[in-house]
Amino acid sequence: MKIPEEYHKKMISLLEKEYNLYLELKDILILERKYLSDFKYDSLSDINLQKEGILLNIFEIKNRRNNFIKELCNNFNLDYDNFNLSFLASISEPKNKKIYENFKEKFKEIGFKIKNLNEINKFVIETSLSFIEKSLNIVNQNLYPSTYSNYGKIVKKSYTPSTTSLYTGKI
Repeated sequence: MKIPEEYHKKMISLLEKEYNLYLELKDILILERKYLSDFKYDSLSDINLQKEGILLNIFEIKNRRNNFIKELCNNFNLDYDNFNLSFLASISEPKNKKIYENFKEKFKEIGFKIKNLNEINKFVIETSLSFIEKSLNIVNQNLYPSTYSNYGKIVKKSYTPSTTSLYTGKI
């Protein structure tokens, strides 16, 4: 079965756009890790907005690609449920076959990199949150010392102001 070249050009264009968006996402994740490591938390909101924008663009391009694949399948009587880059490569001319095979490898590679960056960023965030929690516990212990020691003995009587001590009798 021969698919006209204009279909291949459109599919390749959609794949290039999607791949470039994943490259942008990878770069944003690297920048996010840098900001997390450098404690530049105020810059993280900008990074999150950029990530959201890229993810929305990826979602849009995937929808466009899926709609194009449905059109391709309808026009050439292909099975949509089993349609993927390997299948497309298998029914393509050698030039396009090589392009689709390269995209398959590039998407695998970028997916792996993004997954690893997400795992690293998750670890950095969890470590930062743990550090913040421990710091807050230290501050709270100094501001509000415990009434009891670790052994259950009274260390210091706690002070609780009564409402009568605040009232002077005058209105």
